[in-house]
Amino acid sequence: NVDSDDNGHGTGIASVAAAQGNNQIGMSGMAWNVEVMPIKALSGVGVGNTREVVLGIRYAIERGANIILMSIGSTTASTLLEQTINDAWKAGILTVAAAGNDGAVGSSLLYPAQFEHTLSVAATFSNDVRAPFSNFGSSLDVVAPGVDITHATDEGGYTTSSGTSFAAPFVAGTAALLKSRHPGLRPEQLLAVIRDSADTVAGMNGADRTDQYGSGRLNAAAALRSISGDAAAVLVSKTENIP
Repeated sequence: NVDSDDNGHGTGIASVAAAQGNNQIGMSGMAWNVEVMPIKALSGVGVGNTREVVLGIRYAIERGANIILMSIGSTTASTLLEQTINDAWKAGILTVAAAGNDGAVGSSLLYPAQFEHTLSVAATFSNDVRAPFSNFGSSLDVVAPGVDITHATDEGGYTTSSGTSFAAPFVAGTAALLKSRHPGLRPEQLLAVIRDSADTVAGMNGADRTDQYGSGRLNAAAALRSISGDAAAVLVSKTENIP
């Protein structure tokens, strides 16, 4: 049908960010009551060109998006793409991007994750150890779970996948949750809140930041709690240790 995802990747990451919860169906996303604006910039096999991605970002800017999630990447920098992401930033939109999945052969983030005005996300196992496939580097902001992540499929079922693509929507969903509760937050504030509230993990050896883990592993409850007067953070913190 007209809203079908002919690749499936977009459906999966959208569900991690925003699948409806508390309905006894499937799984729950990070932010239950946000609107998803699906924008197709790549082909059915997941490839495309910078021009189409730029047009997709501009479409989102023109239609008032708050968060742009880009679980895509290229090893080649593009001035046009960076300028467009900067335009989104100036328009009050935070771009969240996956770091990339070729960590076994290189340690640089892909683009757009490497750009300054992008919140970049690498992937970890459930024990907070960086996944060996995950890219990392000096421009990495945070890490989030990215191994065996449950997500929806375009056919209506559920499966699990791994990759920084599935780590990034945890962060984008948290950003959307923060923005929905505090609409006045600017991109730089959202980025700072998420980065500053991240948990220091064992692999960081006590450092505030490392190239492999950025500022640490995403902590959505702490991000909410860090904004004064957010009652939802209290509810989350009281239930976060329940299996």
